[in-house]
Amino acid sequence: MLRQMSQFGMGIILVTLLVLGLSNKGTYGKVPASFIPGFGKSRDVERTPFTPPIASPINSLFVKSDGSTSTTLIILVAYDSSLAHKTEAGFAGQTPLILSVSTLPFKEARFDPTLVEFEQDGRIWRPVADGESFPIVKTAPFGGRIRDGQIHQGVVMLPGEFDLSRPLTIRYLSSQRVLRF
Repeated sequence: MLRQMSQFGMGIILVTLLVLGLSNKGTYGKVPASFIPGFGKSRDVERTPFTPPIASPINSLFVKSDGSTSTTLIILVAYDSSLAHKTEAGFAGQTPLILSVSTLPFKEARFDPTLVEFEQDGRIWRPVADGESFPIVKTAPFGGRIRDGQIHQGVVMLPGEFDLSRPLTIRYLSSQRVLRF
């Protein structure tokens, strides 16, 4: 008798769910339109216009060594207009970019400033000659082995044919990023 009552109770539950499901006409799990605040008042949606990525005085490049999936170096690239005005006399037509290079915690990596590559409109440039890249502090290194907690900072003098008002690609090893200043 108890078994028949539980089967009968289960049947009532299934019939009730079926009736409720059919009465909702496929709206199960959806919020009825009458409960959506502001629905039906106005279908005009204010759309914000697309804006290009915001230019920043500091950009970053996360460098992965060849064949690796983990980041080994972080290169921050900054442009400072006041530094550009100060270097105009000695470096006419060149643009100074400040590079700050570090590793992730508990990592160690090598950095060679002559492997940093800049590209714009098919023109590619690397700082290879003396005076094209140098440390910010003469006694501090800019390049070589970078250990956990160390930061190497230097200035790269970008040739005048590169225009910082337009996107500029930076590469180091197999990593690259488009910079916007």
